[in-house]
Amino acid sequence: MAVDGVNEPRARLPEPHCFGRLVHAMLHHQHLNVTLHSRDGGTYRPREWFDVELDTARQVVTKIVHGSIARYRMDNTIERLVLKKGDE
Repeated sequence: MAVDGVNEPRARLPEPHCFGRLVHAMLHHQHLNVTLHSRDGGTYRPREWFDVELDTARQVVTKIVHGSIARYRMDNTIERLVLKKGDE
C-alpha cells in the first residue's frame, strides 16, 4: 500500500532484541553514563540514554531498518554516522 506517494517497499523491522543490540553497538561511545538516585535511596543507571544529535539517531535507526547499517560507522570525533572506507 502506498502512502502519500511513497512508492518504496515496506522495510522489514528486525527482531526487537536484535534491533536494540544494533543501536547499542552503533552508539556505544555516545552512551550517557549517569547514576540516578531515587527518593527511597535506590540507584538507577539507565542503559538506553545516549548523547547524540537527534538527526544522527534517526539515521542509525533508518539504516538498521533498511539493512544498510553494516556500510556505516560512527565517527566519534564528529559524533555522526559516516560511510566506511571502500563503501563510498
